[in-house]
Amino acid sequence: MAEDFAGRVADAAARLKPQERVVAEYLLAQPDQAVLASTSDIASATGTSDATVVRTARALGYSGLRELKKVLMAGVTDPPDPIRVLEGRIARSDSALGPVLGEVLTDAAALLARVPEELDERSWQRAVDLLDSAQKVWLYGFGPAGLVAEYHALAFSRLQRRAQAVTQTGFRLADPLMGIDRGDAVLIYAPLRRFHEIDVTIAHARRLGVPVILVTQALGAKLRDEVDVVLEVPSATVTMVSENLIDLLFAHALTLELARRDKVGSVTARQLLDQLRAEIVSGTTDDQPD
Repeated sequence: MAEDFAGRVADAAARLKPQERVVAEYLLAQPDQAVLASTSDIASATGTSDATVVRTARALGYSGLRELKKVLMAGVTDPPDPIRVLEGRIARSDSALGPVLGEVLTDAAALLARVPEELDERSWQRAVDLLDSAQKVWLYGFGPAGLVAEYHALAFSRLQRRAQAVTQTGFRLADPLMGIDRGDAVLIYAPLRRFHEIDVTIAHARRLGVPVILVTQALGAKLRDEVDVVLEVPSATVTMVSENLIDLLFAHALTLELARRDKVGSVTARQLLDQLRAEIVSGTTDDQPD
C-alpha cells in the first residue's frame, strides 16, 4: 500500500501545484506523523493551509484526507512489530521531561480527538442496528482484545441482552463457534494483526448468514469485503497509548446506544441487577449456630 502511494505521488508530481507538492512530499517522507496528524497539523508542518492539504489528497486521487491516511496507515502498521512499538514507547518515556503519565494522557487526548474525524457515522449506525436486532452477540478478541470482548459481553448482559465473549485460539475456538446460529451477530476486536482464527470466525459466520462487525486499526482495507461493517479505530501504534483504548470506549458507547434504544428494558435490567446485589450483600456466608 505504501508503494501505491509513492507511485501516485510520482505520477501526479507534474500536475501538483508547488504547495501541494510540499504536502505530498511530507506525507511520503513522514507517514508515521501523518497518520496521527489532523488536517491542521499537516498544514502547520508544511507551512500550507487546511484547504491545500485537502486539495492535495484529492489531486492524488483520494476522496479526502481520511482515505489517504488509511493507505498510509497500512504501510505504517503492516505488519506491526510489537517489539519496535514497545521500544519506541520506552524511548519516548526516557526522553520525556515529565512523568510517563503525562505523555500517555497527552497522546490519549490526541487520539480521542481523531475519532470523530476518522469514524464513519453510517458504519457506526449500521453496527448498532445489527447488534440491536441480534438474538445473541458473539464478541471475539485475542490477547488484550479478549479483555475488551469480555467487558463488552458483561456490559451487554447487564442490559439483559444475550452475549458471549470468545477468546479461545487453536482447536478450542471450534467449541464456541459451534454455538453461533442464524439470527446472531459477531463483533470482532482485531486492532492490528490478522490471526487465522479471525478468518475462520468470519468464514463460519458467512456460511450461516450471520453479520460480522470488525473493530480495527489496520485490517479494514484487507477485510472490508469479507465483513458487513468496519469500524475504523485511529492508529495508536506510534503513541504511548494502549492499542485497546478506543476499543474499550467503543464497547462502552455501543452498549449505551443499545440502552438508549430500549430505555424501559435497560432500566428494568438495572433494577434487577441492583436487587440481586442487595440480596447478596444482605446475606452472609458465616455458619449460623443451630
